[in-house]
Amino acid sequence: RIFGTFQEELASVPVKYGLTSNINSFHPLRVVFHEWKAMYADVKREKMLKNKIGYIFGPPGWSPDGSRQTSKELKKLWLDCENMEILPVEIIQSNMTNADFNSVKL
Repeated sequence: RIFGTFQEELASVPVKYGLTSNINSFHPLRVVFHEWKAMYADVKREKMLKNKIGYIFGPPGWSPDGSRQTSKELKKLWLDCENMEILPVEIIQSNMTNADFNSVKL
């Protein structure tokens, strides 16, 4: 409501919660900080300052070579899969790019 993006839940659309990948832990601190730890590892591994800044300030899932899916791409994939009645988890886990996904013939 603060940002003007609030929408009431729709009875026709089931609510889905969860993480994009299993972190294999129920420890509260691990659950809260697992993504910060991953970001730190990405920044530490990267040599170019431009890419370090991208990992910190880029959209969720950003990578310098585009090998990871951003949250926007994952959302689009999820919605596309729901429309075609297939499981997006199977496609995401197979590491298909959006180009690969769009070329799949059903």
